[in-house]
Amino acid sequence: RWEERESGLSWISTATAGTALMVYGSTCSYNFGSVSDKQSGDRYIVVSKGYDKAGNVQENFSGNGSSVTFVYDTTAPESMITYPVSGMVNSISVISGTCNDKAGFAGGYSAGMSTSIAKVEIRVQDVTAGTTYWNGTSWSEVISTRACITVNTALSSYTTWQYTESVGWVSDREYRVYVFGTDDIGNQGVIGAGYTIFYDTTPPTVGIESPVDASKLNSVPVISGTANALVSGLGDVRIYVSTWVGSSWVLGISSVAANNIYQSSWSWTGLSGLSDGTTYQVVVKVRDNANNW
Repeated sequence: RWEERESGLSWISTATAGTALMVYGSTCSYNFGSVSDKQSGDRYIVVSKGYDKAGNVQENFSGNGSSVTFVYDTTAPESMITYPVSGMVNSISVISGTCNDKAGFAGGYSAGMSTSIAKVEIRVQDVTAGTTYWNGTSWSEVISTRACITVNTALSSYTTWQYTESVGWVSDREYRVYVFGTDDIGNQGVIGAGYTIFYDTTPPTVGIESPVDASKLNSVPVISGTANALVSGLGDVRIYVSTWVGSSWVLGISSVAANNIYQSSWSWTGLSGLSDGTTYQVVVKVRDNANNW
């Protein structure tokens, strides 16, 4: 019995009839479980040689008869999600990622993912609603596993994958996505903690608290206020300042970022160069971390 590892071929052992090797009238079997030093990623070459009771020794050998090779693989594929790249989104048309059926050690072998047995599967859970899963048409309390498809057929199957079913996403909810792969001999990846997505299509709200509307000032104010972006969190605050000229507003400061942004409030200290006796208008726009304005 030969073993092939990164260091090359090495003879492991010779087995004769006994506990591990059983010989019958016209067949024989060897208990591979008796091999104590095997590890996932090994490739083995098994050579058999027969002797009859009269002492005649086999002289003619045939491939896949007198000798076979096989890969010993107990390592499951590793899957990960690469899109969406952010856990906070306002649109999801597809979920995609990668899957790699790595060997158990560097330089080793793996079963691969090239047959109909191999697959990448996904589960989408609505955490906000509780233990409900997307079953392809609706949300159900029964765990539902959906199939992913290969993206680049020029690469090994499922090297890149996509989940393209239309999901009934509901705004302002937390979802958890689980993905796992299965290789050609049925090794299935661990269903871990999952990937969290906050789906948010609701624009944040903003208010200016200082200065108050229509106030008259004799000093340059700090512009400050509040914002509500509860699901995704506050991502950006932009200030626009216009001057009343004649009969209309003329924009003077455009899309300047607030220099202090907190969880639900903000402030800007950059206002300067005000002219005496002039009326100004301040407009504020905010963006949440799901890119809603």
